[in-house]
Amino acid sequence: YINHVVMDPEEEVDLVETREALLSEPPTTKEQNDAFWNSIRDETQAEAFLMEGALDNKNEAFMQLNHDAKIETLLDLSTLRPLLDEYVPMAQKKAFLLQHGDKLLEGVSMEHLVQVDNTASTTTTGRTFLGKDVAQAESLLTPEEQGKKYRLEMIPYE
Repeated sequence: YINHVVMDPEEEVDLVETREALLSEPPTTKEQNDAFWNSIRDETQAEAFLMEGALDNKNEAFMQLNHDAKIETLLDLSTLRPLLDEYVPMAQKKAFLLQHGDKLLEGVSMEHLVQVDNTASTTTTGRTFLGKDVAQAESLLTPEEQGKKYRLEMIPYE
């Protein structure tokens, strides 16, 4: 799956390195988690957070930003707390996405089912499958659409 969603099809994904990167951070307690999110809630608190030196050098790209860009990035991060905070209930995450999803996802490449035109003279690249093979096809596709061929394509969200 990871190899499929990578933007450059020629780029090979190191699954071991990806797994280690995802699992390398120790879990945080609810108290530690709340302390972090509360420390970047507004500009004054974000400023204090930076002055404390709470970030380590593992965040190279962030550390190379100028001071104003760091503050702006922390405030943007704070705005996304409902999505990023592991302790926020799923209902709140869904509500946030319903309210702000279109703006957040605009321009992000996402998997789309694209119908394959069987009458086209050009061959399609990639694996195709029938609509009926899509999980929950009954609710996503009409009976007519279930018999047609599709392929997955990465297309920017509009």
